[in-house]
Amino acid sequence: MKRSSTDQEWTPIVAEWRTSDLSVAEFCRRKGLSQWTFRYWRKKAEAKGAGRLRRASTPPPATRVSFVSARLVEAGPTPIEVALSGGRSLRVRGDFDEAVLRKLVTTLEAHR
Repeated sequence: MKRSSTDQEWTPIVAEWRTSDLSVAEFCRRKGLSQWTFRYWRKKAEAKGAGRLRRASTPPPATRVSFVSARLVEAGPTPIEVALSGGRSLRVRGDFDEAVLRKLVTTLEAHR
């Protein structure tokens, strides 16, 4: 950059740095700028623009978060329905004993 600089020249450079996520040292190295000169103009720009020239990567202020307690209720086994002859049906929970169910269905079908 030439020796006599102006706000108009440095304002866009400082703005570019703010959106770059680079450190001052890295930004200046890549752009071929003197860190001291950059810091001077950055400070001047910040004094002029106060809050509006905050670096883009600055995280927003913390927000208050609240939690509610919750209780997980396990759902029971999914029920199944067994269709029997004569339009009858038998509903059982999903955790049935297979041998007992077989015996029950055989008994019900035998006594229709």
